[in-house]
Amino acid sequence: MSIRKQVVRHVFNLRASRVLRAHAPSLRGAMRRWRGLVIAPACMGVGLAMAATPPPATHKGMTWTLLDAQGSFSHVGFDDHEHSNPLFGDTGPHVSLPVLCLRQDGRAAPSSIALDKYSGWAQGEIRLTGPVAGATLTSRTVADNLCSGKFGEGFRMAEFYDGGGGWTFWAEGSISDASRFWVANDSQPANPWNVDRVE
Repeated sequence: MSIRKQVVRHVFNLRASRVLRAHAPSLRGAMRRWRGLVIAPACMGVGLAMAATPPPATHKGMTWTLLDAQGSFSHVGFDDHEHSNPLFGDTGPHVSLPVLCLRQDGRAAPSSIALDKYSGWAQGEIRLTGPVAGATLTSRTVADNLCSGKFGEGFRMAEFYDGGGGWTFWAEGSISDASRFWVANDSQPANPWNVDRVE
């Protein structure tokens, strides 16, 4: 290579080095923005995967029935071991039944109804949703949201101990006796969202 070409190359490399040093901050910023454009969609994809619909519930759920009614007040609860199992659930998740919903607002018990430890007053109002498959009740939150979405703020899925001593309770509200209904048990694996137990 001739001396002239070597000089030209040296001058070119020197100028290029100065240009790179002068523009280094903006180049680094551009690289960061480019990485953000590449990484952000990937993170969004992970987030969408994490927010995917949970798998169907597979555990048996506990069901109750309407035991008695007096005017606008209903007595709901466990009827017998053949139909209701508060320990492990009694009805498969493929079955569609209403959910018993309760809004506790502290209302006083009627004087006309005899209450006791296992037939207590739930201090609120009950209602039934339409039939839903137990498999769709993938968590207590999902069940509670079903009630509040259907009947308004304050409503949630009724629970085994809402009357105080468990097993049954009285509440205000006239409900149908056409079918059994889902009720939660927070102290036992008797809900559709519980993990299947090993026999």
